[in-house]
Amino acid sequence: MWSLEVQDAVEKRFKRFEKKWQHEMTNVMANLQELVEALSDGVRPEQLKQLRFVRSEPQGLLAIDETGPNKGTKPVPFRLYVYPDESVHLLHVITLGNKDTQKDDLDEAQTFVIGLLRGKQQPTAGVQQKVDGSHAAPVKDGSGGN
Repeated sequence: MWSLEVQDAVEKRFKRFEKKWQHEMTNVMANLQELVEALSDGVRPEQLKQLRFVRSEPQGLLAIDETGPNKGTKPVPFRLYVYPDESVHLLHVITLGNKDTQKDDLDEAQTFVIGLLRGKQQPTAGVQQKVDGSHAAPVKDGSGGN
C-alpha cells in the first residue's frame, strides 16, 4: 500500500485555489486518488503515463492535471507535481500550480527530488497520509519542530 506525503505548501495552495476553481481542484484530487489506487494495485510509476491525466516530467516527476468531467466551461489548467518513491511506497505530493506558475512549480519540484535523491532533502513541512486519508505521524525535519 502506498502512502502520501503532502507538503504544507500544497495544502495552502489547494485551499486558496479551491475557492476560485472548485471544479478543477475536485478533478485534480480525484485524479490523485486514481493514481494512488493504481500504484497500490501494482502499476509501476513509469506505466502511470498511460492514465489520461498524467504527464511525465524530468527527474521522475509526474504532473497530474485537471482532466475530468466537464461542467460546461473550459477548465483552468492545473498541475499537481508528485514524485513516486518506489523503494518505500511513498508518493511525495510536492506542489500545485496553474499555467502562470508552471515554470516555478516545476523548478521547485525538481529541486525537491534532486535533494531527496541526494539524501539531503528532509521532508520539512509534510504529513504522511495513508491512502485511505488517515494521517500517519507528522514528518519531522530534525530541528525539533514539524
